[in-house]
Amino acid sequence: MFITFDIPQDTESYTHRIGRTGRAGKEGIAVTFVNPIEMDYIRQIEDANGRKMSALRPPHRKEVLQAREDDIKEKVETGCLKSQNHA
Repeated sequence: MFITFDIPQDTESYTHRIGRTGRAGKEGIAVTFVNPIEMDYIRQIEDANGRKMSALRPPHRKEVLQAREDDIKEKVETGCLKSQNHA
């Protein structure tokens, strides 16, 4: 997996960068964080490579908090989380 937070100024550099995710005929995953203002550049990269990228949205705060709550409940129920007594 390759994660990038900044997009190079040219499509060839981006393609070279993410090309490192899959080698020797194997597939890989590249994750690129972008701002809405960078979406035009993403479209240019897609056009240059002839491939569409999948857009994912970050989870909402409520979803993150619910996942944490569910995880804690599961740990309590399975005994993986024990309370600590501070005497």
